Amino acid sequence: MRIFLFKKNGLSGIWLLVELTSANSHKYCMLAENKDLKTDVLINGAGPTGLMMACHLALHKIPFRIIDKKQKRENYSGAMIIHARSMEIFHQMGISLKILKEGVIARKINFQFNYRTHFSIDIADFGNGWSLFPYILILEQSKTEKLLISFLNSQGYEVEAGTALLSFSQKRGIVTSVLKNPSGIGEVVKTKFLIGAGGSTSLVRRQLKIPFYGITHPDLLFVSDSQADIFGPKSDMAFTFTKNQTLGFFPLPRNRWRIDGAIPDLGKISEKITFDFIDNYLNNDRKLNIQLVNSTWFSVFRSHSRYAPAFKHHHCFLIGDAAHIHSPVGAQGMNTGLQDAYNLAWKLAFYLKGSARANILETYQEERLPVARSIIEHTDTAYRWITDNRSIFKFIRLNVLPVLIKILIFLMIKIKWVKKSVFLAISGTGIDYKKSSLSRFFNRKPFFDNSPLPGERLPSLQYFLGNNIYQLQEQVKYTSYHLFVFGVKDIPENLMTVVEKFSPLLEAQVLPVDPGTDDIYKRMVNGYKACYLVRPDLYIAWRSDYFDATGLENYLKKFLVPAYEFKAS
Repeated sequence: MRIFLFKKNGLSGIWLLVELTSANSHKYCMLAENKDLKTDVLINGAGPTGLMMACHLALHKIPFRIIDKKQKRENYSGAMIIHARSMEIFHQMGISLKILKEGVIARKINFQFNYRTHFSIDIADFGNGWSLFPYILILEQSKTEKLLISFLNSQGYEVEAGTALLSFSQKRGIVTSVLKNPSGIGEVVKTKFLIGAGGSTSLVRRQLKIPFYGITHPDLLFVSDSQADIFGPKSDMAFTFTKNQTLGFFPLPRNRWRIDGAIPDLGKISEKITFDFIDNYLNNDRKLNIQLVNSTWFSVFRSHSRYAPAFKHHHCFLIGDAAHIHSPVGAQGMNTGLQDAYNLAWKLAFYLKGSARANILETYQEERLPVARSIIEHTDTAYRWITDNRSIFKFIRLNVLPVLIKILIFLMIKIKWVKKSVFLAISGTGIDYKKSSLSRFFNRKPFFDNSPLPGERLPSLQYFLGNNIYQLQEQVKYTSYHLFVFGVKDIPENLMTVVEKFSPLLEAQVLPVDPGTDDIYKRMVNGYKACYLVRPDLYIAWRSDYFDATGLENYLKKFLVPAYEFKAS
């Protein structure tokens, strides 16, 4: 046990950090106290979620520090599946091509049941028409982190590796944090906000005494990065189910595979679960005929499904695994964390710049907590069906599941909305915030039944003007709201007055009536006159089927600070 006390030693701005250990010995180190706020935000944790938060704060020119208690990064696959919604975020940052270059696009998913039932589903572009990234990308977590760190470095920031958060307190809108660097030197840091991105054991969450509701599943799982010979091509994902075993294979560069699996159901296992144990078991199963070699990473773990009932406490926020953890089914954990950071960053940046009111910060928990709970609920159900070792579940897994998957594949081929529904659910592009206070009160006018609603993601649509091709989502900048105006050549004067009041937080663009915009008009507009207000994170905030300047201004004033009010303050 460690207890941290602080004693002023008589020198201005210098404190002593007294660490009381369980042996009652005393250790001291000098603490330098920063009397002035030198940074706005402290991010504790530099995994993918913390790095994403840092990257977006850097883009918004918000001063911050990002620390991580680990001195060195591990080179392993970790969370390795990147879904379309996360790729859209990378695209808005300008690094999607770098991500794609490093990763592997999964072409198919191959299934094997009870050694003999083989079939596959083509997923190379199964989201075509609904996202610029209509596939599943496989990229080791270590590489994702390196790309984000490289981006962060290009913005003039570095991760403070080996620096630990020891404790913190909140008082009068200031968070005072105690840090210790790799040399054991302490530091007191004052910031306006603290972001807990330190994973499932988050010190921020624990010190705030926020519970972590949920369960730890009893089944032991293993994961390994290895070379292997398996059924199916080397660019495909594969899953095999037997009486005693469930395995998943994910392609990595250089003829390597990431292998996930449940520990074999062999009754009580007395020996320690090692890579050799798993390799011997798989190799001895002659029907399975899988051999693993040259493992560079092996780990045994239990799956957890937990969430914090609060993602915000005064000036502290929880993001990623600090706020929620999921079973491996669907590979949603890292993607959900990346989207947490993306959701919070622009709101926090707007507020810190004085451009947004404090109520915008409350919408982070309001929007992201239901998403985390929903993902946990659905992935938990799937996890139990594919790992439970009771006889009834084994029977269903080996005899009923293959039939259900074949039916789903058939429906996806024959019925477009089934394919779309599957893609939206898996990719994260179907997540909506329709019940959020940022959208739920502002939907007065009827549109076409399939027109996107406030709280839904802006559709991924192309349009053509002259000889140029444009992508609708690419028109929205991460630094501002975007008003799309339909049915006129120029922005109406009453709307332009509102745009000027909120500039530069609000940009406006006309999408004229033109053969090249027909697809957008058919998808989004009831008639020819309408306007859509889109948030910086590509979600629709407000819409009207006439040029309702009053409604637009009332919406914006609820959350944003007009330029004249900001200048006056």
